[in-house]
Amino acid sequence: MKSRQIWEMSPEEIRSRLDDAYAEMFNLRFQFSIGQM
Repeated sequence: MKSRQIWEMSPEEIRSRLDDAYAEMFNLRFQFSIGQM
């Protein structure tokens, strides 16, 4: 994602994308820790 796209997003959109990224990171770490990756 380019910085211009982020500047054009509303705070709610940014928060939502960030929440999604944190959830995905958690899931990937969990999968890695139990050996699914």
